[in-house]
Amino acid sequence: MSVQNSLMELKGKDLALLNILQNDINLSRARVSGFQASLRLVEADPSSSQLKAKLSDRIQKEYANIRKLEQQVIECEGRVSAFDETIKMLEKGNSESDLRPDSQMDKVRKLIRDFGKPMALTDILKALGVEGNDSKRNSLRGSLSGYARDRRVFTKEEAPDTFGLLEFNQPNKTPAEKPPNP
Repeated sequence: MSVQNSLMELKGKDLALLNILQNDINLSRARVSGFQASLRLVEADPSSSQLKAKLSDRIQKEYANIRKLEQQVIECEGRVSAFDETIKMLEKGNSESDLRPDSQMDKVRKLIRDFGKPMALTDILKALGVEGNDSKRNSLRGSLSGYARDRRVFTKEEAPDTFGLLEFNQPNKTPAEKPPNP
């Protein structure tokens, strides 16, 4: 069983537990309401002081049970939230990348991938149609360098202002998955 399937199973169990806990809380609240209604009726009878004490005690026990159940709900919701976040991280790690579709960085990734090997910044700028624009050049250089420094999507090559893709350096890819080398 995969990690993601195991997480989904744990999440499912906690969601079922949440439903049970909510039902138990509702039952305890209804019992409190019933005991309180009974107490109001019994309070009119001066000879029922023991029964009043027992009903008050039951009400306090139900409130304590509700607090305990609410704490369990909080803990269960926290686990479900953590499972959700972990599942999203796993899905994101398995996705194409963390670049927004059709963003400039996504276009650069596709360009380098189609080229099949690392590209110089000047060639990237030409292919994007923004050569000669120093502002765009500096912005793109900074973005590519940042991604490469964080080891996300891009790599900084030995040659000056040359960038590649992390996927070019993954030895465990099958030949069909590797980009072509022109």
